[in-house]
Amino acid sequence: MVEKIVEIGFKSYGFWSMDGAGIRANLENPLSELSILYAFSADGELCYIGKTIQGLVKRLNGYRNPSPSQSTNIRVNALIKVALDSGKKVGIYAWGGNDLLKYGEFTINLAAGLEDSMIEVLKPEWNVR
Repeated sequence: MVEKIVEIGFKSYGFWSMDGAGIRANLENPLSELSILYAFSADGELCYIGKTIQGLVKRLNGYRNPSPSQSTNIRVNALIKVALDSGKKVGIYAWGGNDLLKYGEFTINLAAGLEDSMIEVLKPEWNVR
């Protein structure tokens, strides 16, 4: 399923690894845009799709060190650890969605607009709706 997101412009930016008892995002040339769609894969199978407006590095740090109130970050952190512990390679993909569409006087953030549709069509296992 990773092929589907690569076809629309997602690129591999790195992978997750174990860092002691925790996890660490190993990134090469991460996107600097603030409006980004990102995805995780386990051994090439698409597992999770998310979006951020805070930048990729900062968003991934939320998965690395989730606070007690961040239920999604806690859940995905645990899923990444399980995948890594079972010997899977967990990849990090991203797409910069700074392309804004105009609808009359309104702008539409393409990254934000695509996330729900991609999750609905691709049904990544780690996304819960």
